[in-house]
Amino acid sequence: MRAGTRNLLGLPAVAVALLTALLTTAPPAAAGPLIGGHWAKDGLARAQIYFVDHTGANWPVGGTVNEWNKASGVDSYYVTSCPGSWLHCVNVWEWNDSGDNRYGVTFYNIGANGHFTSAEVWLNSGLARNATQTRKTACHEEGHVLGLDHQFTRTSCLMSGDAVANGISVYPSADDLATLKSLYAHGN
Repeated sequence: MRAGTRNLLGLPAVAVALLTALLTTAPPAAAGPLIGGHWAKDGLARAQIYFVDHTGANWPVGGTVNEWNKASGVDSYYVTSCPGSWLHCVNVWEWNDSGDNRYGVTFYNIGANGHFTSAEVWLNSGLARNATQTRKTACHEEGHVLGLDHQFTRTSCLMSGDAVANGISVYPSADDLATLKSLYAHGN
């Protein structure tokens, strides 16, 4: 044993101190699940994401984008065409497949620095057949685009499943918005 270290229960003092710190450290205030990436700010005060709507009238993409825009640190915009190739534009598409068990799906690419480089959303009108489910599904997939993973509480549209049968919210929860604030509280 080297001088200056103690051995407690067979562990060096440094390991005991680290274990104690891990066990006594409070979890972060916004502890919602994350996908593992987020959008860069690219020199702006907040990251800006443009949701480009290619869906039909049954999908309330604009309304759900407005709900996500309540989050601090990231701006979400509803548009029908991308205002510039250098912007974070996310195409939102509709497909109709009643045999597919997914209400929607989000595809994204994450660069080496942890920033999303692109994303795309597909909403399934073959499965989401009522206004509650279409709103919940649009909200759910847009939350993934912003960097959030599934939630396991009915108060968040990020919970998976049938919104009507399971009583799942069609809106982001306060925890979802707080998690985004924490996720985007960085310098780049």
